[in-house]
Amino acid sequence: MKNVKKINSKNEIIINLLFQEWKTTIETQMHFNDLILRFRSIVLSVFIAGLGVIYGLGDFLINNSIKLDCVYILPIVFWFSCFIIDFFYYQKLLNGSVEHVNKFEKMSFFKENKLLGLTTSISNKISNIKSNFLIFLFYAIPLFTIISLVYFD
Repeated sequence: MKNVKKINSKNEIIINLLFQEWKTTIETQMHFNDLILRFRSIVLSVFIAGLGVIYGLGDFLINNSIKLDCVYILPIVFWFSCFIIDFFYYQKLLNGSVEHVNKFEKMSFFKENKLLGLTTSISNKISNIKSNFLIFLFYAIPLFTIISLVYFD
């Protein structure tokens, strides 16, 4: 690597510490991403299963004078609550780790030597606005589908 600048032992220690922190932050970022994907997968499965149970019990509920509208509110409340947890907690954890990694990727030593940069590259492809919009779609499409099936049936 011809273009790498010579560094003294004190700076080498600092760079190694910075690299270790960057590496740990990337691992944390990956953990948060995995956590979010698992959460959404479980939430979607529970939501669909809950709707299936309600649909299966539809005749029983109607025969026992239980309004289906009231019963359908439960999965809607569940779904909205999951959105709140996802968007305002889990996504903020991931965004915090992304911001922290960007601190390293913007350091002149790493930029000059073309080191690091994964998070910056990903952020350039998927902006925070696009990410938030996709989260909104993930929750909005099933919600509006169930609302339209229940109230416009």
